[in-house]
Amino acid sequence: GVEIAAFTLVKEGVREISPELSTQETEKIIPRNEGGIPWFAITTISESPVTPGIIWIGTAGGKVWLTKNYGKNWTEMTQKIAGVGGPEKYYVSRVFASNFKEGTAYISKSGYRRDDFRPFLFKTTDLGSTWTSSTSILEAGDKEFKRKAKITKKAGWPVGPAGSSYEY
Repeated sequence: GVEIAAFTLVKEGVREISPELSTQETEKIIPRNEGGIPWFAITTISESPVTPGIIWIGTAGGKVWLTKNYGKNWTEMTQKIAGVGGPEKYYVSRVFASNFKEGTAYISKSGYRRDDFRPFLFKTTDLGSTWTSSTSILEAGDKEFKRKAKITKKAGWPVGPAGSSYEY
């Protein structure tokens, strides 16, 4: 089988810091209709600049993971995000740990591989215990949704492709 895990660089080389994080859909290793882009790969990683050791990971197969202790233990967030409208198997295009607020992170998902061009955006302020959907502020755009944001210590303003925006 194929193992997709997170690693960290150490003086001696590379050390694995996670268990298998993908969907294990080995039939999608080289999908014929996607030009060979693996569907199971880790697509995005973000470590909290506020709290060291907090690392968020997203995969092409739709999984979202969190570690609070440098990779010793991992918690899957996929079901909690699905509970507020996040399609489970949609590509995780970005995870972003807040630069200013402890426990806050943003997750975006994309369904472009399934001919669904709506973007999806989710936010947690409590290390993934609860999630809110901010998807309604976004508009369906091109296959590659361009993210623009103005983020300060007080607020964030994601801006959609047609100029729509929302203040956090």
